[in-house]
Amino acid sequence: MSAVKTLILSVLILGVSGSMALAEPMISNGEGSWSFWSSGGNSVTPTLARSVMPLAAPAPPPTPVAVPPPVFTPPPTPPQTASVSRFSSSIPPGGVADAYLNFSNGPYPEADVMTTGGAQPWFTSPVVEKYFGGQAPNPQQQAEFTNAVLDHVNQTFQLSGGLAPKITLDPNIPTNHTLSVVSGTSYGPNPNAIGITNVGSNGFSFIDKLSYGDSLNDLEWAVAHNVSHELMHAFGVSGHDDQSGEFLDAASAKWEMLTSPSTRFSDAAIADIKARAFAPNSNGFTSGLQLDGDLEILAAPVPEPATWAVWGLAVSAAAVYRRRQLRRKAN
Repeated sequence: MSAVKTLILSVLILGVSGSMALAEPMISNGEGSWSFWSSGGNSVTPTLARSVMPLAAPAPPPTPVAVPPPVFTPPPTPPQTASVSRFSSSIPPGGVADAYLNFSNGPYPEADVMTTGGAQPWFTSPVVEKYFGGQAPNPQQQAEFTNAVLDHVNQTFQLSGGLAPKITLDPNIPTNHTLSVVSGTSYGPNPNAIGITNVGSNGFSFIDKLSYGDSLNDLEWAVAHNVSHELMHAFGVSGHDDQSGEFLDAASAKWEMLTSPSTRFSDAAIADIKARAFAPNSNGFTSGLQLDGDLEILAAPVPEPATWAVWGLAVSAAAVYRRRQLRRKAN
């Protein structure tokens, strides 16, 4: 009986306690977390477990594409063209030149009948090499030299009564005459000649003989004037009208005349050249050689006054010494 009473009493006590427990609502605090009230009146703020989407694993960086190192390509070299002479006469397309200045490696027309020793390219001459550090000029230097010579030749004819032969450096242009500038050779019957020409045909200038210059400019002018003289013969003039030695058509030339920019032909030679109009000799080479220019012996340069003074002192000293020797013998 007592056990039953005890059980009933326990049930009643539990019922009264359950009716006094109040459940309170959860309240948001506005900051993204939630609070709820416990039966003891204290708020509890649980740690908010936010839902965070997992980040995707970063994509691996792209494999770099192998790029070859840049290769330096130099700009193309512009084609070398002969400069236009200030005094030249234009040659129309398909036209014929009056003369071709042959500064090439050969062949050299009529070399077998006018030269001995085997003609060599002009730029191999020691006379040329001394102006280029003791070696042959490079192609660019060769072009500059030959263009300067062409310009000087045209200027020489222009100063001579306005003569204007059509002269070229281009071997591909048809021409009536060829004037070759060479080294290592000479005219057999007269090795001192600085040039030789088959009148009305072709000719040669021997650059080795022009060794008196002090500068490359001197050599350019000397070659140009020698070439001009030989062209006079190639154009059909067989003689030497000037007998004074002051003009380019003289039989011999002083160095001062060969290197002077004002050198020209005499009036008589100008008239002879005009009368022939630069035309080729109708007889041509086949009729037999008519050589001219073999008397073109280069006169030695005239010594400067100071040189004459030195020579005078030397002669005087020798004379005094000779007199003393004679006196000693007499005593």
